[in-house]
Amino acid sequence: NAHFVKSGGTLLYATCSLLKEEGEAQMEWFVGQHPEFSIEETLRTRPDEGGCDGFFAARLKRLPNTIP
Repeated sequence: NAHFVKSGGTLLYATCSLLKEEGEAQMEWFVGQHPEFSIEETLRTRPDEGGCDGFFAARLKRLPNTIP
């Protein structure tokens, strides 16, 4: 739950879906609802590239000096 992330803390979101609606679109929605967070990095893998399962992950940071 985002409310439990301390100021300056990190939140990780990951899904084993290849759908942008469950990856990038969710992160766009989330930061729109929670402007105290910013997306630091995202990663997407696909089974047809690199030989591993497909998933999406995003690392978000709660901005410093924001109250959890």
